[in-house]
Amino acid sequence: MILLFLQSLAALSFRFSIGKSVNLSDISESDVLPEARKVDFLYAVADGVYVRSTKKRKHIEVAHSIMYEGWEKNGRRVSLKGRKVLMTTQSTDDFWAEVQAFAANEYDLRHT
Repeated sequence: MILLFLQSLAALSFRFSIGKSVNLSDISESDVLPEARKVDFLYAVADGVYVRSTKKRKHIEVAHSIMYEGWEKNGRRVSLKGRKVLMTTQSTDDFWAEVQAFAANEYDLRHT
């Protein structure tokens, strides 16, 4: 079951929080971006995992990033506030461009 999930994950490039990837060339000048949220702190964590392919000696890197605004305690448990997750199998440069574009679009980063 896990192998099937990882195979389908490696075959797709997707984004949890927005739903689909958008190329910058698809956005025209008349498109208006939504108002960016102002936050006091923005935390970001990024990592990559190499997943073994079904083909011999082939590996695929799944890069993922989590951005959050802080955390809340609920008893002994902790949950992240304003959690946004990005995952992709694209190249590292494309991944970082996507993370940067998402953060600039979603948050007002002038005072963080």
